[in-house]
Amino acid sequence: MSNVVMIAEKQRFTYKDYAEWELAPGERFELIDGKAYAMAEPSNLHQGIVTDLEAHFFNFLVGKLCKVRVAPYDMQIFYAEDNSDDTVLQPDVTVICDEKKRGEEG
Repeated sequence: MSNVVMIAEKQRFTYKDYAEWELAPGERFELIDGKAYAMAEPSNLHQGIVTDLEAHFFNFLVGKLCKVRVAPYDMQIFYAEDNSDDTVLQPDVTVICDEKKRGEEG
């Protein structure tokens, strides 16, 4: 049984579940209110736009405290130390201005 089928069978997930998934190369998911959503591979046009945005943000932020990050980069929206957060996204472009609010895993 593939990981995608196994993931689709369960109704609700947390970051703890998400962190334990063994995904095949190219498989990506986001959790929104505990529901897993498979993400399609981005198109060439999409990646070009993301690269341009990242470059503009990077240049604007030179010398400032904020840093830009690009996907895949897990972001726990309602961070919980016990990994019970049920919303984990991979935004295309993220600007981090308060490093204290960012863990190693995102």
